[in-house]
Order: sequence, then C-alpha cells, then structure tokens
Amino acid sequence: MIQVMCWVASSRSVTTILLFSIFTLNILAQNAGDYRTASSGAANWSDLSTWETYNGAAWAAATEYPGQSAGTGDVLITNGAQVSLDLPPANAIASLTFDDGTDQNTILSFGSQALTVTGAVTLGDPSADAGDQWLNIDDGSLVCNSIELKNTNTNNQDTELTVNNGTIDVAGDLIMYNGNRNRVRATGTANINIGGRFENGSFTRGS
Repeated sequence: MIQVMCWVASSRSVTTILLFSIFTLNILAQNAGDYRTASSGAANWSDLSTWETYNGAAWAAATEYPGQSAGTGDVLITNGAQVSLDLPPANAIASLTFDDGTDQNTILSFGSQALTVTGAVTLGDPSADAGDQWLNIDDGSLVCNSIELKNTNTNNQDTELTVNNGTIDVAGDLIMYNGNRNRVRATGTANINIGGRFENGSFTRGS
C-alpha cells in the first residue's frame, strides 16, 4: 500500500504560491560551506573526490563530505553527476539542488540510506533530452522542508522523484511546474507525507 498524505489548497491559493515560487527561484549564491559535485559520472557521497566546497572566496577540493560535520550549506548536483548516497550523513544539510542546464543524465540515489535537508530540495531545468534529472529515494528516507521540480519547458526533458519502499517527509509543499514532464513515481510500498500542497505534475504508481 502506498500512503500519500497532503493538503490541497483552493485554486486561489495555488495561484498565489505558484507566482511566489516562480519569483523566488534561482536566488541562491555561493556561501562558505556550500558543496558541489566535482565531475560527471558515478560517484559515492562519502568519497571526498566527489565534492568541491566553497571556502568563502573560491571552490576548493573538499576535506569532508556534505553532512559529515554541522554547517553544510547548499549541496549542488551538477551536470552528469550520478551520486550514490552510500551512508547516512550524521548532520543535516541546508538545501539540495540539481543544476539547471543539464545535458547529461543527472542522478542522486539513496539506496537504503537517509538524508535530512532543513530547507528546500530543488530539481532543475534540463537543457537537453539526455539531461534528465532523477532523485531516487529508493528504500531510503528523505526529510526536508519543501520540494520543487522546475518547469522543464519542453516535452522531452524530464525531472522525476522516485521512491520504492522508502519514505519522503515534506514539512511544506511539493510543487511541480510542468504537468507533462515533472512526476513523482512510487514503485513499492512507499510512504509519502506532505504537510503542505501537492501541485501540478503527475503521481504514478509502478515502474
């Protein structure tokens, strides 16, 4: 059994939150403690070579992985990175963002691990059919404040949030901006809890 719990707002509230969200996207700037993937291809979260970190002046090789210590800021999954969460970070990260303009498949997979994000989880806007983005919770656990899947603008560029037997707990809203190309997919006995609004996009059960 798949459990999905959410609150559905009136059409006026939907319009308001959509307009507000559109104007608040892409306002993040680099801050000390932010991380980004260092290259494309398969990589493990715990491998320091997977990451670069911003030291307040420039990007530099990471000496810890995101969430290893307190104070991790935004974690950016860049074009073509295919990261496996191979352990549960001891500390929460501030936000999780997939880069805009991806032209290679860009993936973060949880396996059976857990991640806590105190702020927003945002899937970006691909620039090519081959640049689809996947956030695969699998049999793991994601706790976050909100989730946004951006409008991909064209009908061959997809962003997808998938969960098998895992759990997604969203304190606020889960918003998708393209009803054709943004989707949430549950393939097993997923448990999805949404404290705010579930808007647009599609929800699919099965592989």
